[in-house]
Amino acid sequence: MRWGFIMRKFWLICVVFSITTLFSCMTINWKNPYPDMETITYDDGNVYEFKNNKSDVLIIFIEGQSWLSVLGYKYKDTWHTLGFGYYIIQFLHEEYNIMIPEKFNRQIGKDYGGDPQSRKIYDLNNLVENYSTKINDYLSNNYFSSIILVGHSEGAAVLPFVYETITDRERIKGLVAFSYGGLSRYEQIKILADSELKMPEFLRETWQNIDEYKQDINAHADSLAELDGISYRWYNSFLDYKPYDHYINITIPVLFIHGEKDINVPVESTRYVQENLPDKPFDYIYIDAAHVFPNRKTMIYIKEEGIKWLNKLL
Repeated sequence: MRWGFIMRKFWLICVVFSITTLFSCMTINWKNPYPDMETITYDDGNVYEFKNNKSDVLIIFIEGQSWLSVLGYKYKDTWHTLGFGYYIIQFLHEEYNIMIPEKFNRQIGKDYGGDPQSRKIYDLNNLVENYSTKINDYLSNNYFSSIILVGHSEGAAVLPFVYETITDRERIKGLVAFSYGGLSRYEQIKILADSELKMPEFLRETWQNIDEYKQDINAHADSLAELDGISYRWYNSFLDYKPYDHYINITIPVLFIHGEKDINVPVESTRYVQENLPDKPFDYIYIDAAHVFPNRKTMIYIKEEGIKWLNKLL
């Protein structure tokens, strides 16, 4: 458990550092970073709505892996970390409506890393059910002419799976997948183990021993022991889950965006989709970046290219 604690802290530091670097060029109101937000509560938890009355297009954003609320972490009256969704709001809210579904019954700004119940339910199938239920509830009560599903990291991993579970799919015009691609977590880790990318040696050693860890995970599938700061239960559900198997059946446009220096999910995971599904209406943007994109210039470029792509769809 001590190793898992160390890896979890390392993962959190990396994410916080990357997002902090990204936001360092922005003026952030840490007391109230989400001033235009409305919280809608369903039986199974919250969704966060950012309305734009000038648009009838909706962006639904699915956040990456974290033990925090999808909005970030708030202590007392000050936010200390923000989710990747904050960037989505800052760059896209002027043009579109945005909705972000919460993970399970988590509350705004809270940390659930030490909550056993939260850890027990955190796996692939429960995540997909959580997102699809909230999205279906929200869409049944709100009309939008066009909907775009966007996911980052874990959110991009479940993205095509969630799409297939949405009742009102005909209004979904496209998907945007940041930093995941189509390979399973096991396949990604095997690539990282032999990668020439710079990464901490203890992380590379972890990836190189993945076959031993996988045996242990298979033997203790529901364990809350950790690898890379994430529970065995999560890994048991994601190691062999391959988003590519869902993309095979998807016929709407998909935009993949991936950093070529990603040491969490290798860029080969997205290139695999491009090489094996060349006839799909899929587009690809590769950038000089890691898992969480490091600077405002990169994000402005992605925004410009992303809006060009959206305009073609809409």
